[in-house]
Amino acid sequence: ITETLADWDAKNPDRKAAPFAVNQIVHRSNDRLEHDLEVCARWKVPLTITSLGAREEINLAVHSWGGVVMHDIINIAFARKAIEKGADGL
Repeated sequence: ITETLADWDAKNPDRKAAPFAVNQIVHRSNDRLEHDLEVCARWKVPLTITSLGAREEINLAVHSWGGVVMHDIINIAFARKAIEKGADGL
C-alpha cells in the first residue's frame, strides 16, 4: 500500500492520496494482534482504528511510529475510557 500510494503521489503532486487505515480488534482474545501490530509498525500505518477494548499499550505502540489512534465506542463511558488510555479520537 505504501509503495503504491507513494507512486501515486509522485505522479499526481496536486492530488495526493489520502492516508490509509487498519482496523485492529484489540480484545485479548485476538491471538493475531501482536503480529498485526508488528506489520503495522513496519509499514508505519498512519491511522489505526481500534475496537473491543481500550488498551494504553496499543495506543503507545501506534504513537511510537507517528500513527494516530481512533477508537470505536458505543457509549460515553467507553469514550472516556478510550481517551484516558490515549486514543486520539473516537
